Amino acid sequence: MKPTKKEIRLVAIEIEGPSLVGSPVIQTKYSVDLKIDELKNKPAFMVNTQSMIIFPSNDNIIFGCFEAFFFEDKNSVPTAEDLWALVCEAEASISKELQTKTNFSKMSLQPPDKKTLFPILQSLVISGFRLN
Repeated sequence: MKPTKKEIRLVAIEIEGPSLVGSPVIQTKYSVDLKIDELKNKPAFMVNTQSMIIFPSNDNIIFGCFEAFFFEDKNSVPTAEDLWALVCEAEASISKELQTKTNFSKMSLQPPDKKTLFPILQSLVISGFRLN
């Protein structure tokens, strides 16, 4: 099941320190949710990320961003695998947004952990999409 529309939004970016050099350590927290688009009364799948990027000099960047995937047909139910593919797509899109905003072309988010997120995706499919 493919979304009909998607949007990416920057939530926060904070850069602390003057010397953002060296190979940073990146920690990213992922959260997912199912929302209802208030204007169209259609489901939207949200992938939220919060990243802490720490450089060897102890300078850091805090980066928060989300991507929303909107579905046209509220009667079609994606599988947990479909949602996992969207999480991976969001990770790539948000990594590009991070590169654009920080001007570091080789920086990317820590990849999502399927073992952690997949049970959450399964519960979203069962509870959220089926109730719509």
